[in-house]
Amino acid sequence: MSLLDDRHKRILKKVNLSNLPFKLKENDFRSFVSQTTTTFLKVFKLREEHDSLKWCFSTIKKGKVFLKIFEYNYLGKKMYKEELAKSLPEYSYKTIANIIDEGVERGYFIELNPRLQKVKDAKVKNLRPSEEVAAAFINWYIKVLSSFYDLIKSKKIKLKVELNPKSNI
Repeated sequence: MSLLDDRHKRILKKVNLSNLPFKLKENDFRSFVSQTTTTFLKVFKLREEHDSLKWCFSTIKKGKVFLKIFEYNYLGKKMYKEELAKSLPEYSYKTIANIIDEGVERGYFIELNPRLQKVKDAKVKNLRPSEEVAAAFINWYIKVLSSFYDLIKSKKIKLKVELNPKSNI
């Protein structure tokens, strides 16, 4: 048992509990990690409720492409294949283009002008998430926020939670 306790102590030394938006006592750490893991599992399961989100996050590459398109959509900026390739230099243009083409084919991404910027080149096809995908993603992350809020506020959790004024969160 002491090996496990020593391992736990070494892990705990590497974890920056001061970044939490509340105070967590070291003896509550295991319980907190266990409950947080359960919440993460629930969050990932919730994502599977919508086929489009399941596809958009089926790989890290697709997830990054989707998030960039989603972000630029809500910023009202233009986002097209070449721009996406520049913003994700770790992937080739061909890889990004294949993901976009498949997303367009499935109806998850659509070609639509940006809200705030003009696209001057008629050959450039601005990308945006479909209304269904945008709504599914927003609904999913509302559930994510609610799940973590419930985790922190739940009376089932026997953690002494105090707001941490030093936290950047």
